[in-house]
Amino acid sequence: MKQQDEKETAGSSTSESKASGSKYKWTERGMGSLRVLKKDSDDNAKAAGRIVVRMKGVWKVILNTPILDADKYELVGTKSVKFFGLDDESDEEGQLASYRVNLLSSENQSEFLKAVKSFSPSGASTAAPTPEAAADKKEEA
Repeated sequence: MKQQDEKETAGSSTSESKASGSKYKWTERGMGSLRVLKKDSDDNAKAAGRIVVRMKGVWKVILNTPILDADKYELVGTKSVKFFGLDDESDEEGQLASYRVNLLSSENQSEFLKAVKSFSPSGASTAAPTPEAAADKKEEA
């Protein structure tokens, strides 16, 4: 796999929601280095992206999921982002899981969303605005 672009947000933690019967349970995956990776495509199609989180110290991969729908990423508070991805620890192939990534600052949150949104078909952000953008809109009114 070729990796052209690589964005890193150090010190992020990842958790996921798994179905156990009809209830969902949040499971902490750990803390580590988050990267948004871009794979070069050989044809004119849009390049594919992945989110990879490696655990601090031992560099074990704790999250490795493709960016499915960049427009469905939502802000949670000022430092977290929630999204759906493929569960690589599931017994079933292609099982979806809900993930929440906690970042160190709102700036890291904005950078992460910007990197992910570059994989949307429009290439622009159509989801909820970042806290800074919301503050700018209030000042204009």
